[in-house]
Amino acid sequence: QDNYIRNEGAVALASALRVNLVLKTLNLYRNNIRDEGAAAIAGALRVNGVLTELDIGRNQIGDEGATAIAEALRGNAVLTSLDVGVNNVGPTGATVIAEALRVNAVLTSISLSRNEIGSEGAVAIAEALRDNAVLKILDIGFNKLGPKGAAAIAEGLRGNGVLTKLNLDGHALELPKLRGTDPVASLDLSGKHLGPASAVVIASLIEGNAVLKSIDLRVNNLGDEGEKAIRDAVSGREGFKLKMEWALRAESARGAYVHDIRVLRSASASGRLISLKSIFEPK
Repeated sequence: QDNYIRNEGAVALASALRVNLVLKTLNLYRNNIRDEGAAAIAGALRVNGVLTELDIGRNQIGDEGATAIAEALRGNAVLTSLDVGVNNVGPTGATVIAEALRVNAVLTSISLSRNEIGSEGAVAIAEALRDNAVLKILDIGFNKLGPKGAAAIAEGLRGNGVLTKLNLDGHALELPKLRGTDPVASLDLSGKHLGPASAVVIASLIEGNAVLKSIDLRVNNLGDEGEKAIRDAVSGREGFKLKMEWALRAESARGAYVHDIRVLRSASASGRLISLKSIFEPK
């Protein structure tokens, strides 16, 4: 980690990995490794029979390197954890990795966070989730998945009961609790930096969860469509408690007022002076 071994060092290390019989964990985080170095490491993974964890995050790996890694995953029978986060992997790289996940039977954790997979890459991964029976942890956060990508992931989860943790925008969702397979009556997801993509998935999962009676999603950034999806998911469920507003409520002698915290945040960011009277409105 943090040694800047570059492609030359990765190639040399790959040669050693081919004959390695003891090393089980390898951390190559932030080493300025590019596609050539990633391809060399991937080649070693095809024949290495002991390495179980590989972190190759925060390098300069693009679709070419991701494709080489995907090919290695097809035949590797021991690697259980792979981190390719904070690289330059685009939709093409994500798609070939997704195809490898369809047939890989050992990888239980993978991170592609902070790449550039977009909605196209998310759709490919979602399709792979229907076939994959071993992956438990998936991190594809901060990838600009868009509404189409989020919807695809939500749909892919309908046919997958194995995945337990999913990170779409900064916080790992505990899927069994949202599904109801690990039943809980209430969930507190307030202040978790959740975005619209997480909202879509949450809505899809809690819709069929009859055990869950309350969920707190305040102080997130779910977006209008995300909030609507969640409201629709619990609509008509008698006694269900949904907390999702940014609003702080205050009482006065003249009645109840709603104070929208977003107005304060906007004013603070712009340096504007505003009166308290201007941001209080009757319910």
